[in-house]
Formats: sequence, structure tokens, C-alpha cells
Amino acid sequence: MSDNEFMRETEGLSDKQSEARENTFDQTSQSAEDAGTTRSSGVYVTNKGLSGGALVIAIVVAVLTFPIWISILATAFGLMMGLFGALIGIVVGFGAGGIGCIIGGVTAVGVGIVKAIAVPIVGVGLLALGLILFGIGCLMIAAVGGIIRLAVWMVGGIVKWLSRLFHGRKGATV
Repeated sequence: MSDNEFMRETEGLSDKQSEARENTFDQTSQSAEDAGTTRSSGVYVTNKGLSGGALVIAIVVAVLTFPIWISILATAFGLMMGLFGALIGIVVGFGAGGIGCIIGGVTAVGVGIVKAIAVPIVGVGLLALGLILFGIGCLMIAAVGGIIRLAVWMVGGIVKWLSRLFHGRKGATV
């Protein structure tokens, strides 16, 4: 950027604003030179990258192999969505089953108490059945919590794996 262009850009700015802008420009130019880039009409252009011929070849290869890699990506996406749907189904099923068992257990205990007065053997049987159902319901609800924790752990691992795949060794923090 020539001095005239810089002066035209800083017209109307106070001295402090003009000085701050000049310092920023100097730092930006220096960091751009360090990174192997050049400044052309306000846009930094990197000198590193593919040459024109290599870029054309890369585009042609990407277009010609499109049916192969898009089907692989679609299959992987479909598998992940299928596993996600199955996981949701398991959580909903265990949750609904657990709630149903708890409700059934409480009901059986209540009926067992009433029946224990009239027919003691039936009342004791219903009390036992109610407590067993209540226990199974509690276990199913606890399993839902464990399944959700497992799913969160698995998704975190998948995110880290994909981050390493696309961004190198750094990995993401989840």
C-alpha cells in the first residue's frame, strides 16, 4: 500500500485513530510477510498451494470419483443415523417400560394390601409381585441413565475422532 493510498484511507480520522491504524497495518503486513503471503489490493494471497494444473487435476479426479465417495459418505451417514435412532428407541422403550413397571408395582402393592385382609395368600402374592415390578421399574429407569451416559461418551469419542481426521492431531475438547 503506498503512502498516498494510506493517507486517503485515514482522512477524517483523529491522530490517535490514524496512528493505531498505521500500527495495525504494519503488524499485519509483517505477519503476512512472515507467513509467505503477499498483499494485493487489500487481499492477502498465499504463495503456497496447488498450481493451476494440479488444481484442475484435483477437481477432475473429485468429479470422476464422485459416485464412489458420495456413496461411502451416504452409507456412513445412514449407519450413524440408524444407530442414533436405535439408541433413541432403546432409551424411550426402557423409560416407558420402567415407568409402566413402577406404576404397575405401586398398583399391585395397593391391591395386595386390600386383598391381604380378605384372602391373605392372594394379598401376599400381590404384595410380592408389586415389589418385584417396582424394583424392575427402578432398574430400567437406572439403565436409561446409564445408556444416556454411554451415548454421551460415545458421541464425544466420535467427535474427537472426526476432529482428528479433519483437523490433524489436535482433537477437539468435548
